[in-house]
Amino acid sequence: MAKREMTWHEAIKTVLAKSSEPLNAAEITERIVSQDLRESFGATPADSVGAAVSTSIKNERENSPYRRVGRGLFVIADSYIDNSTRLQQMQEGSDDRQAIAAFGMYWQQRKKK
Repeated sequence: MAKREMTWHEAIKTVLAKSSEPLNAAEITERIVSQDLRESFGATPADSVGAAVSTSIKNERENSPYRRVGRGLFVIADSYIDNSTRLQQMQEGSDDRQAIAAFGMYWQQRKKK
C-alpha cells in the first residue's frame, strides 16, 4: 500500500518542529522538498507554504500551530516563548542578576553589591 502524502500543514509542522531557528516560507519549502515530505508541489510551493501559515495564524489566532516571530519568519507554537515570558523567566531565574530590556532585546547584568 502506498504511503499517504502529507498535507501542507503536516509537512510545515514537521519542518518547524525540527528547526532550532525561525524559518521563512522559502526555507520551509526547501526543507519539505529535501526531506521528501511531499511529492506534489504545484507551481509556487513557497507561496502555498506562506499562505497556509499566514491563513492559519490569521484565522486560528492563539490556536494556530504556528507563531510569526518576525516579518516572514515562523516557528512552531509549542517552542515559542514571547519576549514578555522570556523577560519574566530571566528575572525569576537568578537573584544576583537583573534583566535589562532595550530595543526589543534582553541582556542580563550582575547586580552591584
